[in-house]
Amino acid sequence: MHPLFAHAPISSAQPLDIGFIQIRRRDLQRGGWTPVLRTFRGDELTTIGTIASFFGGGDYELIGRCKRNRRITARVKVWVPGIAKASGEVEPTPPSSATTENERDPSEGDRGSPRDELPDNATPRRRRSRAERLQEQLAVGALHAKAFRLFSKKTPLPRVVCETKLPLEEVRRLWLAYITPAKNAAEEDLDRQAEDMLRVADEEARERQERWLADRERDRERAKLALLERWLRLREREVELQGRRPLSGQTGPNQPARSDDTALVQENGHVDRALDELFARLGATTTAGHGKF
Repeated sequence: MHPLFAHAPISSAQPLDIGFIQIRRRDLQRGGWTPVLRTFRGDELTTIGTIASFFGGGDYELIGRCKRNRRITARVKVWVPGIAKASGEVEPTPPSSATTENERDPSEGDRGSPRDELPDNATPRRRRSRAERLQEQLAVGALHAKAFRLFSKKTPLPRVVCETKLPLEEVRRLWLAYITPAKNAAEEDLDRQAEDMLRVADEEARERQERWLADRERDRERAKLALLERWLRLREREVELQGRRPLSGQTGPNQPARSDDTALVQENGHVDRALDELFARLGATTTAGHGKF
């Protein structure tokens, strides 16, 4: 265990692999960490006094790297008493602390997250520069322009694929973009107006349907109330006539019916039939109204 990393958090039971140590100092003016000041071998930096002799006092971050200097294995923060030295007073990195041919630049170590060691025969991926990305975009744009020229000559799609070396799906996408006419501002404005008109028409139709249903329900309730009031008046008249019969002496079963009784019975039956017909007709009308919209 390296003495400077004795209190570093360990995620596994294996000891830390500390082959190189990078040092960064907190910049009080900027409020962040400085770039890597120096990279030491693990056996070159074992005490805080060495840090004080090289860089002075201050808050430091020690970054432990593996023996091949390819991945970060631990990080610790230490405080060194004393006055920090200026950047011009820091001694340059001696050749003994430089990395080997197969190792990466130590200044690039803390830019990314730790990763596993690569095999010896593996070639590290080189990051493309901005100029290379722009050159690739220009080449793709030239192929697209060539495809559009072939489309204007009514060239079949298989021949366009062979001449441009573009994937078939991309050629189909370009063909769809070529045959789809571009709309100007006036046409787009007309399309928006048509969509707005359709939306307003749908809202008005929905409101008309709701009003129609409300009116039908109100008319139905009004008709029911009118018929029920008429039926109650007839029932009251029937009760009144039945109460007059004992007074007039017509109590036998064979007594002839009076004209008022006959008219009352006929009118009562007519009202009952009217109520039945009204309920049936209103039910059928409500069903038809729901199907109409």
